[in-house]
Amino acid sequence: MEKYNRLQRIFPYVAIAILGMLVFLVPFGSGDELWNYNFAKNVSLGKIPYKDFSMVQTPLSTIFPAILMALAGRGLFVFRVAGYILFVMIIALYYHICTLTCKESMLAATFTIFAAGLLFLVYAYDYNYLMIFLLLTDYELILRGTKKKKDLWMAMIAGCAVLAKQSTGAYVFFVHFVLSLVKAVKTKDYADFAKKMGISMIPFGVFGGYLLLTQSYKDFYEYAIYGVRTFTHRTTPVQLFQSNPVFGFFFALGVFWILFMLVNILLHKTDWTGVELFAYALAGMGVVYPLCDEIHVIAGILPVLPAFLYFKFSGNVSDWVRKVQICFCVIVGIVFGSAKIPAKEDFKYFQIHNYELIPMAEYYRDSLNVVDAYIAEKEREGYRVRIVEDSAAFYKIPLDEYEKNWDMLLIGNLGAAKIDDLLSCDQNCLYLVRDDVSVLSKQNYFELMKHVKDNYERVDEVAVFGVYKKTVE
Repeated sequence: MEKYNRLQRIFPYVAIAILGMLVFLVPFGSGDELWNYNFAKNVSLGKIPYKDFSMVQTPLSTIFPAILMALAGRGLFVFRVAGYILFVMIIALYYHICTLTCKESMLAATFTIFAAGLLFLVYAYDYNYLMIFLLLTDYELILRGTKKKKDLWMAMIAGCAVLAKQSTGAYVFFVHFVLSLVKAVKTKDYADFAKKMGISMIPFGVFGGYLLLTQSYKDFYEYAIYGVRTFTHRTTPVQLFQSNPVFGFFFALGVFWILFMLVNILLHKTDWTGVELFAYALAGMGVVYPLCDEIHVIAGILPVLPAFLYFKFSGNVSDWVRKVQICFCVIVGIVFGSAKIPAKEDFKYFQIHNYELIPMAEYYRDSLNVVDAYIAEKEREGYRVRIVEDSAAFYKIPLDEYEKNWDMLLIGNLGAAKIDDLLSCDQNCLYLVRDDVSVLSKQNYFELMKHVKDNYERVDEVAVFGVYKKTVE
């Protein structure tokens, strides 16, 4: 019986590890995945963030995949392995926390299926995944950690959160600061408060020392602070929810969960643990600002659900409500999870450098071959070739090429660089600009595309691109 119980406890985590392998079937085509892959690859090659390559978030999310890539190879598949490990850790932790908050393994499993389906739908290893993991780790410590263990690790996580994503991380750090201060005022133990703040500053000190040592602090300010301030999201939340009503529903669901917890707190229907869970869940929702898209909506609401369950299941739940919740969560998880599995025509493998073992549609392969052959030919002739859109990384990765600013060419990702700065060294440069820009995402630098088309000479074309060159005066 004891052996059976042990197997019963282990089985959900084994199942999560096996089902997590679906990330290796995610078809090629996510710009977020390619940009974050480039960050990690550059770090694995010894390049300095901000100074040698453009990156707008703080760098913690790049470290783990960079280490793995330095050890096991720099292809996109190795980056997927890092994504698989983090995905499984998130879902396993999610399941464990749900067992603590709703106290039923069946309900915990159904809520976990719901979360796994949504998370898989927007799969791409990035800072959002890391922030979810850090928040769930906070939940685990709140629910189970001893005081000494809890104080140490939650203080460290508060500092690390800022290094994972400066905006959302700042919300997490602020919550940690306020909750620690409230405790200190109640207990009059200000020395304990000072200790917590000191521990939370350790990641800042390490990162600050790195910026000074590498002389990259000015570049960090330009991209991660000033650059974020220049970010303008050209799709409003209303437009997003009109075009994707399902994500509007999920966002509304997250807001309802937050309001439900807030009302319970105001009516004194919960304890200090509930207050802590609510505060960190609210901080996690901050990820939807300033970029409110599908990925950030899912990343914002997923950490809210386990906190909500602590409030919802503090009392008895009727049998019919339990059945409705199980059906809803299972259906949503399966439907949205399966939506990410590629169609048969997308499920092909090609021997393309750095894209080995990644399923790819033939039209991607064909476009890649044509454009990369053109780039290689022009580089042999002495030209530098730049692609003026967000897909530049897609074409440059198989060539093992990366050019700062140009290979993640989106509004808000360029630091202080303006059009004149980007084009200041354009001798012997060819610019590939898509003829039909209406198919591009709203964050593309359309002003730069128009400038090139209006002021440079069209000298050639390849695939869907016109090729432009500065006229010699």
